[in-house]
Amino acid sequence: MTSAHDGAIGMIGETGGLIYKAYQELEAENRLSLRIYLTTMHAAYEELVKMGLGRGFGSDLLRIGAVKIFQDGSIQCLTAALAQDYQCRPGFRGEFIRPQEKLDALVKRFHKEGLQIAIHANGDAAIESVMVAFERAQEEHPQLVLRHMIIHCQTASDDHIARMKALGIVPSYFPNHVHYWGDRHVAMFLGPERAARINPLGSSVKAGLRFTLHADTPVTPISPLHSIHCAVNRVTREGRVLGQDERISPYDALKAYTTDAAYCSFEEDRKGSVCSGKLADFIVLSDNPIKIDPL
Repeated sequence: MTSAHDGAIGMIGETGGLIYKAYQELEAENRLSLRIYLTTMHAAYEELVKMGLGRGFGSDLLRIGAVKIFQDGSIQCLTAALAQDYQCRPGFRGEFIRPQEKLDALVKRFHKEGLQIAIHANGDAAIESVMVAFERAQEEHPQLVLRHMIIHCQTASDDHIARMKALGIVPSYFPNHVHYWGDRHVAMFLGPERAARINPLGSSVKAGLRFTLHADTPVTPISPLHSIHCAVNRVTREGRVLGQDERISPYDALKAYTTDAAYCSFEEDRKGSVCSGKLADFIVLSDNPIKIDPL
């Protein structure tokens, strides 16, 4: 690993100051071995805005990134907001963390400031809520593309994908869902048809939508090659291929962890690909992932 997003600083009951301080101490001691993009919960980010700080502020190794907002939870915990009932709980679809008008107000506030926003949304109802908020903010405050992100975006529809592309939104998909929870999504939470659609990478590639991949550590271990394997093969723990049409090529999966990952951090001019003038942040693999058997 050469770069990472810290995905929700200030989420667990603190303002984020302790996390910032820890990173700064590591950098001062020359012990920070990753380039970190500090995605910060909206309450803590408001304090940064008051200080005149925002996305991009920082050093070569440590930069302030996006504003983080949550709009639902996770499907496997029955806390994601779905458009249709959970298979294992008829009549129940989960719920939003905040009503639409409050999400709209938050998004408009940061969008108006020209700040990138990253919103956690797993269920298709939550994704729709987020899309509505982004669309309303863009309509009210037209901006240059701010590369807002939807984190996980697990059950996005083709309509969502088309609208994300139109607004320049970059979803960050969590392909490890297929391996760790795919079988239970089929049997318990979503049923076969909806489960086959989770993390619609193939549909995104077909639509020309740029996206990134992540592992949501500590939910699953940090292993980019495993995440790429999940994106390419979509094989569950029980050996089921979940959504053949949503498989993508190794090349497209590598883009999501390199060039498009740099793009979503506004750093495509300095890293993400190996070429003259960019940072020499790369690894050497034992085989060519584009040419070997994906399985």
